[in-house]
Amino acid sequence: MERVIPGCEIDSIYDGLVLYRQSETSRSPLASWPFFNNTYLLLARFDGPKRTSHEYMLRQAIRNKAFFERLHMADCTNCSFRIVASRQNVPSHVSAELRESLEEAIIQNSKLRLDRTMPDLEILILSRSENIGLVGLRKNTERDRRRRGEVRPELAYILCLLACPTSDDVFLDPFCGSGAIPDARSRLGLCRKILATDIRYTEVLKTRTKLKSSSGLAQCDARALPFLDSSITRIVTDPPWGYFESDLQLATLYSDFLEELARVLTPDGMAVVLTAQKELFEANVSVWHDLPLILKSKYETLVSGQKATVYAIGKEEASKDTL
Repeated sequence: MERVIPGCEIDSIYDGLVLYRQSETSRSPLASWPFFNNTYLLLARFDGPKRTSHEYMLRQAIRNKAFFERLHMADCTNCSFRIVASRQNVPSHVSAELRESLEEAIIQNSKLRLDRTMPDLEILILSRSENIGLVGLRKNTERDRRRRGEVRPELAYILCLLACPTSDDVFLDPFCGSGAIPDARSRLGLCRKILATDIRYTEVLKTRTKLKSSSGLAQCDARALPFLDSSITRIVTDPPWGYFESDLQLATLYSDFLEELARVLTPDGMAVVLTAQKELFEANVSVWHDLPLILKSKYETLVSGQKATVYAIGKEEASKDTL
């Protein structure tokens, strides 16, 4: 995070939450960084079990001059807002009287207007299990229009970063779907070539629309890629998990795909693979032991509420390390 966000300094890390600072010369704290679902400006922080109730935080915000000074810093003139609250990541009720008092104070001390239905901004009152309370300002973004099974843009961006991208990359997503991962790589910057393939022609067409180019796109099977040996420097992909495709033999699919991955990847190349089929990928793909592949790292995560794992895989001719 500190590497890709200029002027960023991490303050503290919690479960699913990062508090960070940015220098005044860097971009606005409200900027929607592509690898975050929610980025918000911290207006107030409270520590200790007696200071993290919604009622306490609302009362403190109403009488806290610094709270309204930070609102002015956000530069959200003429925007609409509403107040929402959550306790341990679950939406929760707050006192209507206190909420209305804070709404009135915000209107009087800023140029914001109230809209409880479709606002531009949300004032978040967050009570965390770590006994910290946070009051933040979040800018609402466009409604999520992803298709079923499509990788979120934020996650696609992170997957591409984990592959350690360079300007000399020949990049491939062999299960490109509608193109979220190739699109994220194109937004990262210079790349020698971006390749995207899928066995379904309709998905290739969707990727073509997203990338606004047909160069490097092809309909083909990820188990029989039309590329030369050791010709791809980076592979980032999200293969099928078997949730929406009832006729797939995942063990065979993963096994054959790993063989192709080992064949086309350059000796110093890297692959990043996302799947929810952890046991199948690690234990049931016996062909792994016969391939010149090495597991560099893996990360447990949640994707649309499902447990998933991200694997960073390298290629070493002499290595026989296993998952």
